[in-house]
Amino acid sequence: QPPSYFFVIDVSATSVKSGMLKSVAAAISTSLDDLPGAPRTQVGFLTYDESVHYYSLKSGLANPQMLVVADLVELFVPAPDDLLVNLQESREVIDIFLQNLPSMFENNNNEAACLGPALKAAFTVTKHIGGKMCVFQSVLPTLGDGALTPRENNQIMGTPDEVKLLRPSVNWYKDTAIEFSRAQISLDMFLFPRAYID
Repeated sequence: QPPSYFFVIDVSATSVKSGMLKSVAAAISTSLDDLPGAPRTQVGFLTYDESVHYYSLKSGLANPQMLVVADLVELFVPAPDDLLVNLQESREVIDIFLQNLPSMFENNNNEAACLGPALKAAFTVTKHIGGKMCVFQSVLPTLGDGALTPRENNQIMGTPDEVKLLRPSVNWYKDTAIEFSRAQISLDMFLFPRAYID
């Protein structure tokens, strides 16, 4: 199997205003040449806020094509063959995508993030091949599967009840991790919180 790298990026208003989106796009762009496995390396990108955005990056396109899926319950994968592409063959359109990514969402006012549906969508794209998934998140996921609510409570800090904050509030992430493991997908999470993120 060719090595596969799939990048899942939060494009909520918080990630844009904090500079996280711009920094992530620049970091990925400079690290593409260092990804092992050339010339067979495959990459893909997915962004999310209150909906999931897929990107067709097949070689020959003048610009990447964004495909938006707003239904977080009946999530589907449009154009599944064009979402994970050979890095060498599609390098030009990938570079254009990463260069334009921060400006594509500079006027985004959506504060919400649907991390759970984004992970499921990325899993659907990569499950046939496995590989590494890198997730960049700046806010508490509040929509769809895996939605969380703020539960930070300063009154229980330093008391025996503090241990409750260290336990997961939902089992969705544990179950999803097992599913990813079975498909040979490793997941690295990079968190950039400005507030409680659980």
